[in-house]
Amino acid sequence: MSIGSVIAKLRSRARRRAQRRANPVKDRPTPRSYPYRFRQTKRGRVPARQEDLLPMLRSRAERRKRQAEKQNR
Repeated sequence: MSIGSVIAKLRSRARRRAQRRANPVKDRPTPRSYPYRFRQTKRGRVPARQEDLLPMLRSRAERRKRQAEKQNR
């Protein structure tokens, strides 16, 4: 590896690191990082059961209710 390519590689890494530091990652609005079709267990992600889908249905109903209120204003 030539010295010039090593310097270019270090500079590009430093540039990327500076960009990451300048624009920090925004927090996700919800901590869920997987779809509602699955649930997280000690064994990993497994298909969701019927009762596991209740939070999804509640959140959808609340969202629709808020959107309807917003449109009615």
